[in-house]
Amino acid sequence: MDEIRITNHFIERFNLRYFGRNDSWEISDLKGYLSKVMKPHQMKHLMKRKDFNTPQYIHFGSKHSLVVMNNTIVTIYNKR
Repeated sequence: MDEIRITNHFIERFNLRYFGRNDSWEISDLKGYLSKVMKPHQMKHLMKRKDFNTPQYIHFGSKHSLVVMNNTIVTIYNKR
């Protein structure tokens, strides 16, 4: 997880869509949190797809998907 970048946009959307509030995170703390809550198969899928040049969607729990592209976590979407 250390080699993946996290954008400020992702941090804002993660707070609003996942937690429903606007907290501030240090990137290292957020990476640690994601490492703890992601299941092994989600982490494996993330590591496999992180270097693609097109947006890749990684299931994150039952209600969200992470969008990963070019070794960066870009945003998080609510599943419909």
